[in-house]
Amino acid sequence: MAQPSPDAEWSLAVIGGVFALLGVAVGHLLAMLAAWIDRRRRRNELLLSKLDELAVADQTIAHWLSQFRASATLLEMQSLHPSLPCLRIETLAVIYFPSLTQAVAKYTKALRSYYTWAIGQVPQLSRDGNLPHPLLWCLTLADKDSAERHHQEIELCHRSLAESVSIEAKRLLG
Repeated sequence: MAQPSPDAEWSLAVIGGVFALLGVAVGHLLAMLAAWIDRRRRRNELLLSKLDELAVADQTIAHWLSQFRASATLLEMQSLHPSLPCLRIETLAVIYFPSLTQAVAKYTKALRSYYTWAIGQVPQLSRDGNLPHPLLWCLTLADKDSAERHHQEIELCHRSLAESVSIEAKRLLG
């Protein structure tokens, strides 16, 4: 049997080394790909949980709105400033969902505008700060059209935000 030449041995060693390096490189690439997929999965899970928090914060705003509309005194109305309920969805949008910031901003602006307008109506309705009927006080307003415009604006902005959240959820789940 003939002995392989030193050049052939060297060539086999180089080829073996190249295959070993390729194996290590492919292993590292697969590990990096698996880590990237895992990070992406965890990121989507985090974003979905934050989207859920945004939905809970929206329910808090709905509760705030019903409390505000049921207020019987100016003091009660002033204690229900919309900043706290609005701040949570604004923060979530800015940190986690930049695509929702415009819809959130319009919604919270409509809520704050309604609050400011309603507080301004109390002196026209009452001398002592008490409202005639807590649940239906807006029906006694001289400016019913303005009340209706505020309610419609809030509803329109809320629907727009809900559509944006739905699109975001589909993107994350899809």
